[in-house]
Amino acid sequence: MVEPRISSTFRRAPFHFLIWALLGILDFFPATPTTFAQTCGNVPYSFQTALAGAQRGDAEYMAVLSEHYYCGIGVGQNPSEAFRWALAAANKNATTAMAFVGYFYETGKGVARNDQTAGSWYLRAAQAGSAQGYNGLLRLYKAGRYHPQSKNEADYLALYVKAQQAFAAKQYSVSLPTLKRAAELGWSWAAHDVGIQYEFGDGVPASSQTALQWYESCAKTGNQACSQSFKSLSQRIAAAAPKKPCSYWDRNQFGTPACK
Repeated sequence: MVEPRISSTFRRAPFHFLIWALLGILDFFPATPTTFAQTCGNVPYSFQTALAGAQRGDAEYMAVLSEHYYCGIGVGQNPSEAFRWALAAANKNATTAMAFVGYFYETGKGVARNDQTAGSWYLRAAQAGSAQGYNGLLRLYKAGRYHPQSKNEADYLALYVKAQQAFAAKQYSVSLPTLKRAAELGWSWAAHDVGIQYEFGDGVPASSQTALQWYESCAKTGNQACSQSFKSLSQRIAAAAPKKPCSYWDRNQFGTPACK
């Protein structure tokens, strides 16, 4: 089983989850979808390795194989095959592949263009923590090209956009409760952004512990961005904690000090 991989379009350092949130809040979503051009110079594994893994049914290799076909690396460019393998991987719950499928449907590459289906796949990817899924969904939704599939989804997306606008205007007393309500309805990115407000003290006293609770709550939904934010903040808290002085008893099995 190949380790889960996120290609360069989707890879971000933990700190940049804040940037994603701010990009959404400030309404800087690109008018057109991000292309795969950025990933084409960074596709791992040879075509034959990816093909063999994909044929064994490994979802991550399927996603990589999709990139090979899309970019024409080790094989001729074939958007239809790229879409087929991305869809196969997405149906096995590979997060990056879900965003790939959304991209294909939005641009009409390898499959007939369908904004509604694109939005559905972007939603699945976004709920799993994909930045491109998050951006793609909100881009289509705010342009009126994607229509929520349930009242609950319509409510939390409307609330989230309202919270973004309030945050941009520094109306934190509006953005925070609105985000909390959207989180209650199931939009995990709203819970993530509540954590951001507490971590950085936007309209509330800064509280790393409260931020951690919100990051953890949305991480439990499967949102990888929340998991990364939880891990990153936990590490910063641990690094800032005062070090316990070593004592004679703080030794490992070999008798050497186990603390510094």
